[in-house]
Amino acid sequence: MTVISERFGFNVTDDFPIKLLEDAHAAISDPDESRRKQLAWREWAGACNGVLYRFMACAEHCDRLVASLTASTSPPVPERYEQEKLLYNFFAEGLSSLECLYYGVYFAGALVGPTDMDPQRNPRDVVPKFVTERFEDVFPTELVTSRLRQVLDSADHAVWKTVRNVLTHRVAPGREHHEGGPTSGNTYWLGDLLDPESFATRRAWLSGALTEILEGFEVFTRTHLAGASEH
Repeated sequence: MTVISERFGFNVTDDFPIKLLEDAHAAISDPDESRRKQLAWREWAGACNGVLYRFMACAEHCDRLVASLTASTSPPVPERYEQEKLLYNFFAEGLSSLECLYYGVYFAGALVGPTDMDPQRNPRDVVPKFVTERFEDVFPTELVTSRLRQVLDSADHAVWKTVRNVLTHRVAPGREHHEGGPTSGNTYWLGDLLDPESFATRRAWLSGALTEILEGFEVFTRTHLAGASEH
């Protein structure tokens, strides 16, 4: 199922929190033209696109991966190669969507308080851990701050990051196919069961994590940025 995003101009999967992103983007971008000329706004705008585009790509590749794994978790080449490609795409794009949101949240914070949140900070530094710690220092009572920490420290985020890093920097892991015993017929990959349901579950976690942060972020932008720019 898809929903139409009038602001972004195309259909979006219904498990993406598009209304929250649209509302936050409107609060940041619509008040006046001078804000849209600032460096921090440009960084936000690019990150905003990244949140949506990477999730959409992740969702597309998740659908294809689930369909392929449903047919077989041990297909011959070239379908095995296709699955390996989709596994990488799923984890890289999904985590990228989340990391883009953290990046964008930082630069929205810089629009609110450029003295405390340097808009010229080296982009390499603006990773989820850094963003969370800066918000805890500068905006400790905001809902978005607690949500950033909650997602960052979650076990699901840790697994997602570990798998992404393994696939990106280390190896394309093999698979264990079990025959006989209580796990007969199961296929394991990086120590976990490789089955269609697991990817539906991971996609649901990603959707939920984005929603949790965006709920707090929408309140933050509406409170601090919905009026005319002061900087």
